Amino acid sequence: MKLKISLGQMDVTLGAPDENLEKAQLLAAEAARRGSDFLVLPELWSTGYDLENAADYATPTDAGIFAEMAAIADRHNLYLLGSCLSRQGDGGAGNTFANTAVLFDPEGNALGEYSKIHLFRLMDEEKYLTGGDHLTIVDTPLGKMGLAICYDLRFPELFRAYALDGASVIFLPSEWP
Repeated sequence: MKLKISLGQMDVTLGAPDENLEKAQLLAAEAARRGSDFLVLPELWSTGYDLENAADYATPTDAGIFAEMAAIADRHNLYLLGSCLSRQGDGGAGNTFANTAVLFDPEGNALGEYSKIHLFRLMDEEKYLTGGDHLTIVDTPLGKMGLAICYDLRFPELFRAYALDGASVIFLPSEWP
């Protein structure tokens, strides 16, 4: 089976989720026009590294920008992946924030989510974010797929674990200047 993947490369506008959402919608329409199965958006595609304002953007993975992603996947009949700021916790004072990628199927259902495990100290991620604590493999009709984010690339044991668990594809949304 052939798999067609579109990479949604975009100039992420710092702290402008509405503007970035418009860009993502255009990329999804183009990916669908090309007959792609998947669209992969960058790391923190909705806000960029505006981490000091994470509380203004972060939502649970079933609301906010993640719900917008689900709608885009459904509207364009695509698998969709990209990371955004997520709110972890119950909404109380113990909330933390994470850099989380959710894989949506072509009907807009969340198949799995992954929060970046290896935080990048040079971008002060550890000051604003909580690292993830588990690997995520998603079973799809196209095979097993692993999820990782950007700096995780520097840690080969993560990818070895995915390979040993049967992942045939690993998606790694990134934001590199």
